[in-house]
Amino acid sequence: MRPLLVFAAFMAYTFTLGSLLSYPLYQLLQSLFSQGTYLGDVSFGKVANRSFMIVAFTAIYPTWKALQCHSKNDMGYDLPRKQFFKGIFSGTIFGIISMLVLAVCIIGFGVRVIEPEITSSIIINDILHVIPRAIAVALIEETFFRGIMLKGMLKKLKPALAVIVLSSVFASIHFIRNKSNTQAVDLNWLSGFEHLRNSFNNFQDPAFIGSWLTLFCCGCFLSLIVLKNGNIAQSIGVHAGWVLILGVTKKITDDNPDSELNWMIGNYDKITGYLSFFVLTIICTVYYFCYMKNVRRNGNDEQKRQSGA
Repeated sequence: MRPLLVFAAFMAYTFTLGSLLSYPLYQLLQSLFSQGTYLGDVSFGKVANRSFMIVAFTAIYPTWKALQCHSKNDMGYDLPRKQFFKGIFSGTIFGIISMLVLAVCIIGFGVRVIEPEITSSIIINDILHVIPRAIAVALIEETFFRGIMLKGMLKKLKPALAVIVLSSVFASIHFIRNKSNTQAVDLNWLSGFEHLRNSFNNFQDPAFIGSWLTLFCCGCFLSLIVLKNGNIAQSIGVHAGWVLILGVTKKITDDNPDSELNWMIGNYDKITGYLSFFVLTIICTVYYFCYMKNVRRNGNDEQKRQSGA
């Protein structure tokens, strides 16, 4: 299957070159910036993570061409600019509201607790800090997964199978991560590969299942929205809204190790888990069918106006 082979090549390129570049990139930062500065004190783990991201970014265009995409329409951007931003806005509103419901549930159940020193100014500052990341993550992931990959897979697979396969990949790839911020010693050209090997440790903990199900559900929902709309505008907005509220919630709350309901959250971000899977699945399902009912109604009204004319 060509799309999956292309994706496998993309991942192999990212992991191999990203691992090889981690060591020289870290050495370069150490030589350019003195200790006591942010870049001078940055850990090898963070440098390695950024190395993978940089390499992955350079592979997006070749992947796009390998999947026989030829224009922005093949990336899900086939919509006039005004309507595209309108779709992003409506999606963002839904993303924010749905994730706020989840945040309220998590805090209400006592799984996470609000930090006592939190003020309105701190929350505003956190929001402003998370917004750029939310926009970047939504644009990159939706362009790649729901734009390039989904469009490519639909050329070879039935929509239902394409959504399931892509959402499984989308969920799984989020767990290939290493959060270690420790300063590595005895570094060499193979240190990046060691960091990569440790990035798969999340799959050894059964607690990842709840978070995986949440991300799978989110991937399916975003894919269905793209299939029905024919573009990624609304999915970008939904994704950005989710990342925004998720990021702010993590900043203003702490884990509650004494909670008897800790099993509800997984090991991915201490927010997503079985509770988020249940809540977001219900919200997304209701929204999707209500949204599609409204789309069909508008389509019927348009047909009636045209026939009447």
